[in-house]
Amino acid sequence: MKYLGAIVLFLSCAMPVCAAAPTNVALTYNIQAGTLHVSARHPTDRQNRYYVRSVIIYKNGERFEEATFTRQDSPAVFEADVQVEAVPGDTLRVELLATEGGIGRAELTIPAQAQGGT
Repeated sequence: MKYLGAIVLFLSCAMPVCAAAPTNVALTYNIQAGTLHVSARHPTDRQNRYYVRSVIIYKNGERFEEATFTRQDSPAVFEADVQVEAVPGDTLRVELLATEGGIGRAELTIPAQAQGGT
């Protein structure tokens, strides 16, 4: 019986962490500043251990930029601003990779009538 407690403790520590992919990924582009704002829902109770570790940006289908992070500022939401030169008609696609393996995706086409805060 005393070994049952040790076995349960061992198994609970050995179980893998469930991957929580970033969700509700939203993109906005400020054409005047050349900045892509990325936000996503990504709840975590350990902002230094479970966070969005990288944002990979594709411009018109080609890999363009990767921004890496070492923590998440908010326990509920990931947000980042990334410098990206884009013009109306360009398509920006992002992949958010979480430390625990989840992936979130979103795409934005810069409108022809792009203003300061698209």
